[in-house]
Formats: sequence, C-alpha cells, structure tokens
Amino acid sequence: MHLPLLLLSLAVVPADGPGSDRGLLFADLERRCGAESWAAFRTREGAERFLEVLERDERWLRDLMDSGPVRRPERVLTFLLQLWSEDPRLHRRPVDRGMATACALAMGMVDYDPAWMKARYEYYRDSHKAGLLNACYGKLGTWERRYLARGCQWRSFANVEALVFLRDHMALPRAEYTKACWRAPYRAFNCLGDTVQGSDYYMPFDGSFSCGPEMAMEVGGVCGALSNLGATAAMANGVPATTMGEPGHCAYAVKVDSDTWQPAYSLSWKRGMHTSFFESTWPGLMLTEACFSRPDRVRRAADLARRAHQLEASGDLEAADRCWARALKSHGLHYELWHEWAAFGERTKRDQAW
Repeated sequence: MHLPLLLLSLAVVPADGPGSDRGLLFADLERRCGAESWAAFRTREGAERFLEVLERDERWLRDLMDSGPVRRPERVLTFLLQLWSEDPRLHRRPVDRGMATACALAMGMVDYDPAWMKARYEYYRDSHKAGLLNACYGKLGTWERRYLARGCQWRSFANVEALVFLRDHMALPRAEYTKACWRAPYRAFNCLGDTVQGSDYYMPFDGSFSCGPEMAMEVGGVCGALSNLGATAAMANGVPATTMGEPGHCAYAVKVDSDTWQPAYSLSWKRGMHTSFFESTWPGLMLTEACFSRPDRVRRAADLARRAHQLEASGDLEAADRCWARALKSHGLHYELWHEWAAFGERTKRDQAW
C-alpha cells in the first residue's frame, strides 16, 4: 500500500472503535473473562453502567490491564463494581482509582474476604485524603499498590486495626522501615515462660491489645512476628513491602526508593516471596521491578500482544505470530507475555523449530 493510502486508512478508523487502543483493552478484558463469565457479570445490578464507564476510561483500563497478571477477571470486576457502586466518582481520583484496582487485582489472585479487602481499600483512601501516609504513596503505580493490597503473611497483622496502629505509632522515613522489625523485642519465651514454638505464647494476652503488632511490640516474638511487624509497618504507611520465607526463617523486603527493594532481617539468598506476580523468588521480584518500572514499554508491548490475540481470533495466525515477535522485542523483560506467547504456540501447534 502506498503511504498516502496507508495514512488515509488509519485516519478513517474511529478513535474509540475496536481497532483503537481503548477498544483493544476492553475487548481483551472480555476475552479474558470468557463468554459465560462475561454474560453472567453483566446481569449484576449496576454492571452495565459500570462497564460503560470503564470502557470509556482508558486510564482505568490501563490500570486494570497493564499492572500485572489479571487472574479470575470476573472476581476482579465484581469487587470493582462494588467499590464503584458506592463511590461512582472514584475513577476520577487517580490515586484512589489505582488503589481500588490494585485491591481488585489482589482479589483475583487470592480468595480474600471482600469485606476485608474493602476495609483495606478504605483505609488507604481515607489515610491518603487525611495526609497521613508516606509521601511516596501518591506516586506509586497500580502494580506497586498490589503489594499494599496483598498485605503480610500473618492475617492478624494485616487487618485495619493493625494498619491504623502502625500508621499512628511508626511513621518513619521510607528507607527506615527495614529496621522497623526491631521495635518488637526478640524473645523465644514470654514473661510466663511459654515458648514461642507453642500456641500458649500469645494466648494469655489475647484481647489485651488493639492488634497483633501492638501485642508483638509488648510481648515479643521471633522472626515471624518481627518480620510481619516490619513489613506491615511499611505498608501501613503506604510503602510497598512483602514478607518472605527463607530456610528455617522469616524475613521481609521493603521498596526503599523508587526502584530499590531492600531485604530486611534476611539471613539467606534463598527467599520465597509471599507476594509475587509469577515466580515467588527474589529474582522474580527483581524481574517484576525491571519490567513494570518501564510503563511506556509495558504499554507498547501489551498493546501489541492484544493485537496479536485479535489477529489470532480473526484467523490470521501468521500476522499474529509476527505481532507476538514485535511485542516481545518491545519489552523482553515482560515475563507474562512470554507465557502468553508460548501458549499461542501450543494452541496453534507450532513446530519445534518455531
């Protein structure tokens, strides 16, 4: 095709049509849901209006589709519908929109109680509005907020009561949260002589404190309590963090600046991350950081991947294959796209040379 004809053909595609980036985003969301789940979701009260708003808002769609894996999208959408129904303007507030989307994406990864996650979202919404969080919180990407949505390993340290207590009692410079674990004394036995290895260590003090972290800071604990305390202290103040398991030990990591994850209370390089997008390893965390810290490349590669899916659906497998090659070349660190590309090869029965 001659260049003038090519430009003309591009010019006549409607900006919000199926070939546009926004159209591809929304179509890909429907594809991920599957016909049955999509139809079931649309029967929910308010769902049609919610989907109309979502379809028109490219920023929200990108928050949702380009911030890491979208697992069980019907569950993700159900949670977002709940939040939007109670606050239809939340998508116009970028920070709240990102946090709401991060919480919804977490719902697709783990079977959280929706009421627990809703309270977690509201904690961040209200704390941010009141100016009570670390200054970094307002600048986080939605993918980074997923670490805040996930919480720590111990559920008793991750409820709203724990977040409020640590927000109000442990506001530190961002990098100092790697030392927050030491606000609790390391004690293998409580004041009554009960071992931390048994169920009686904290039992005598149940109900005496406002939350698990406060109890740990007074009664003590070992690596599990200290690491969950340190990680939650960071998260309570809007700083991404995650607990992680090591051989015979529990540790944690804090994102101490815009691109650095710092291990804390760590004794081994063999780390199993309690929050991960794909591989629950330290290299997996480093790869996630390297990928999503380049949102321009994430967007470009993901758009090409969505177009590849569209070409495959139209039956043009060779064009889809070429589009996948362009997507991977655009951002070779996008781990999710390598998985999708491999799945494309299996579906289309590519040979070993491919």
